[in-house]
Amino acid sequence: MQHIELGFGKQGVSFDIDEKNLQTVLMPNEVTVSLRGTDEVERGLAAPIGKPRLSAYDLKGKNIVIVTSDITRPVPSYKII
Repeated sequence: MQHIELGFGKQGVSFDIDEKNLQTVLMPNEVTVSLRGTDEVERGLAAPIGKPRLSAYDLKGKNIVIVTSDITRPVPSYKII
């Protein structure tokens, strides 16, 4: 038997599963966080991954769309926008 613990809601859920019914267990990558909040938003705008900065585009007269998470995710959309 293998004991499995999953994050679920504010607490979590745990259970045991017979190893014959288990193919593999995927774990998330470890991510180091050096900036938070508006500091990370500013860093992301200054150095986007794989694209030029917004200032490199000729956006005069163009429509712009800002996509952010909705209320179901703990994202500070007010800081991003």
